[in-house]
Amino acid sequence: MIDFSKLDDIEFDNVNYRDAMDFSDAFICRCLINDNGQWREATEEELDEINDDSDFVYEELLKQVF
Repeated sequence: MIDFSKLDDIEFDNVNYRDAMDFSDAFICRCLINDNGQWREATEEELDEINDDSDFVYEELLKQVF
């Protein structure tokens, strides 16, 4: 299970501003994970797990957009 508090440098893809406030197609395409004090890129499997939490994705996207 991913500890979302250990994520940083989150990047999004497929952000469509014509779909603003829904951003239904946006997803996290890259982020760093603090793994025992060392930062590393999230794997594809970890990104899939992170993106499965649509509430987290939406909240993080809003932080970056606004």
